[in-house]
Amino acid sequence: MGESIREWFDALIYALQADKGMFWAAVCGGIIVLCALLSLLRRVICRRSKEKYAPESKSKFCGEATGETYPQWTHMVSPSGNKSIAFIPVEQDEAGEGEGDFLTLAEKISGCGDLLPETLVQRIKKRNPYSLAEIVAAWPNCSPLLRKQLTTLVDEQQMMSLYLRKILNEVQSPQVFFQAWPLFGSEALLESMVELLGNRDEKLQMTGVKLLSTIKDPRTAPPLAMALMQPARYLPARVADVFVALGKDGARLLVYLLPEVDGENKIRVLQVLGQMRVAYPADNVIVCLQDANPAMRVAAVEALGANPSLSNVSSLSIAVDDENAKVRAAVAKALGEKGDLAAEEWLTALSRDDDWVVAATAKEALANLKSDQRRFTL
Repeated sequence: MGESIREWFDALIYALQADKGMFWAAVCGGIIVLCALLSLLRRVICRRSKEKYAPESKSKFCGEATGETYPQWTHMVSPSGNKSIAFIPVEQDEAGEGEGDFLTLAEKISGCGDLLPETLVQRIKKRNPYSLAEIVAAWPNCSPLLRKQLTTLVDEQQMMSLYLRKILNEVQSPQVFFQAWPLFGSEALLESMVELLGNRDEKLQMTGVKLLSTIKDPRTAPPLAMALMQPARYLPARVADVFVALGKDGARLLVYLLPEVDGENKIRVLQVLGQMRVAYPADNVIVCLQDANPAMRVAAVEALGANPSLSNVSSLSIAVDDENAKVRAAVAKALGEKGDLAAEEWLTALSRDDDWVVAATAKEALANLKSDQRRFTL
């Protein structure tokens, strides 16, 4: 029988090959029949599967009207008191992320009144630290009670610290962190950012400078001052960069610290003040002009020259006759930068100095001073 079937099949193939149109028609017909059979088989399997699990589904959702609420479903007793049950689908919102929910997390937070519902609390925790952006966006529309709860939540979940870690790993931009800082910034986190200035990785050092310089939190000044006194651990140039960004708040602290430090530490403080170019009470700096160390006197002159509050040059005149040429050269440069016409007499005297560096510096400063004078009189 097998041989006869094979002979019949070979004869069929030969006939189809003889007529190519009939061959392709047979191929297409066979494909259609095969698809129909597969569809029928799928329906049979689905029907049997439903019959198998129907009793379990019925027992899960179709009980008596006992007042229970089942997962994804609830029921109502009819007004007549009959025990007939009407089932109503209930949207399942896992931590506030159910289907059909088109509100952002920020919109939900700002619209929940004085207290966060547990679903939102869990959603915020689940998305930590990325939910920090949503909290910041919602903050202006939150009530005082809600802000207090959000502050506690941000602190408990260490959102700022975790977000900072994302920034350091170059996963996140620092923009949200900057926006959140006035709301949730802490001294402990400031200290951890100051630590970056002592990191061996130059890239992390510069990230620390960028973060602290953008935040400009006055609370940064004390840990920065401590860092300035430890040059072996923290790079003084990076610390100075942040002090420059702090402006007056940083300068006032450094001036206040001057009498409390000495030696190289005092010189570093004066050098930072010389870079800041902000107004501050200069009495403690002027005292340093009498120091026995010429390097200290040079640093003090440079700090005074950078202080824009000194409209006159009387404080610098103390060092015009200094015995050290480097100090006199620093005075000549500072007097020229002041642009005060009262400095012309001292600059003229310094232009005749025996030290050629002092004389050259004074002549250049004097020329600039006269040039500025002509420009203003025109």
